[in-house]
Amino acid sequence: MNSLPPEVLQNFAERLRPTDLRSLRLVDKTFAAVAARPLFEVIHFNGVPQQDRFPYFPEAITFDQKHIGPKRTVEYSQLHHAISEVLPLAPYVKTFIFSPFYYREGFWQDYGLYLASQAEEPVDPEDIPDAPEDYEDAVESVIQERLSRPEREAPLIEAGKRTWVENIAKQNANAQKVIDFLARFFEASKRLEKIEINPCEFEGYQGLHFYSFAVDSMRNDSSSTTVDFLDMLGTALQSVNRHIKSLCVTEPMPELINDTSANRHIFTGLTHLRLDTTHVEFMLKDAPISQNFVELFKCAQPTLRSLEIIGGGKWLQLPSTGEHSLLKMLCDGTPESPLVFPKLQRIYLCSLILSTPPLMKFITSQPNLTSIEVGFVFLSTPSFGWRYFAKSLPISVKSWKIRGRLGHEPIANRRPADPNWMREWIPSKDLLSDGAGWKITATRPFGVTAFRRV
Repeated sequence: MNSLPPEVLQNFAERLRPTDLRSLRLVDKTFAAVAARPLFEVIHFNGVPQQDRFPYFPEAITFDQKHIGPKRTVEYSQLHHAISEVLPLAPYVKTFIFSPFYYREGFWQDYGLYLASQAEEPVDPEDIPDAPEDYEDAVESVIQERLSRPEREAPLIEAGKRTWVENIAKQNANAQKVIDFLARFFEASKRLEKIEINPCEFEGYQGLHFYSFAVDSMRNDSSSTTVDFLDMLGTALQSVNRHIKSLCVTEPMPELINDTSANRHIFTGLTHLRLDTTHVEFMLKDAPISQNFVELFKCAQPTLRSLEIIGGGKWLQLPSTGEHSLLKMLCDGTPESPLVFPKLQRIYLCSLILSTPPLMKFITSQPNLTSIEVGFVFLSTPSFGWRYFAKSLPISVKSWKIRGRLGHEPIANRRPADPNWMREWIPSKDLLSDGAGWKITATRPFGVTAFRRV
């Protein structure tokens, strides 16, 4: 085996599962080196105890699950220690996933809002014990338990606040040290291509029972851990003059992103960009243009080949109402001037209610666009639904694909646009006309339908 060319050995190793790769490393030094490359190509700094959690939706998978790579449970303030331990692995890393535990400002104010919102939530049958003697009394008991929760939890909340403040102080004290160690890691990561930034999600804190994403949903656009992470990683990359090809950011919150040299650096040279956000209010038709985001997109303008914009967060939940425009962040000064990406070949849009004219204006402005994917997208403009979309695609687009439900044509021209008051579009039943220039080539499980130009 040792006489085989290195390329053959590497190809063999890349087909193995992580458990097999670990065994292969024990054979000898040659095979240890061969196994290291695929085994450590993904590294994940996570803020919660490690579990292999698989997404609910196939499109949410952002890296090859066969090579998940090593994970480290770490708080941001102690990140420099963890990086120093894994620094020898840096030359093998291609994908860097970043979601350390981070003590954000404003958390406890949001926790108070969360408790108040819980008291106003309707009582779910699952909250009531099986077969209560008096159902109304059982409902009232649940309501009273919720109302009394702030008072009952007061001592735990005060203790949690004190610890939280202490840890914020540690983060601030070690901030520069962490960035310096990140820079050392990136400088040694010669194969690094992709960075994925996620918020740290955790369950409970010092005896309090909650899910952090429920508390984070109370934010009044005042803070975002992923926005902070983006600036930190950009600063580290810039300090060693390293660029990446792919960036995936969850909850970017454009209204909080700053147009800094570090953020410009991390966007410069990107060929793939994925934005996954629950908060899509910044794209409402009446919202102002997200100018800082526009400037960052301009940094990726010459090189970007693939763009993914996903609403609803990890649950792929549609906004309740409203019409959204891509040109709120993909325009050049005014909504009438879409940004042009000369190398853009693929667009993926998911969980959005989109105004059709701005969508088509952006798509038709891309000279080399060849592929489009949409999932759980509802077109809100009356008489400009999916049949119009298909007929209006530029000749450069050779194929497009549907994942999940699509909707269009608001019923009774209802405003503001509401996905519950739109007609569902099912391609197999509402066929495109022959003049549209498209043919269904495949229909797969999970509602995937593919079209090619004819």
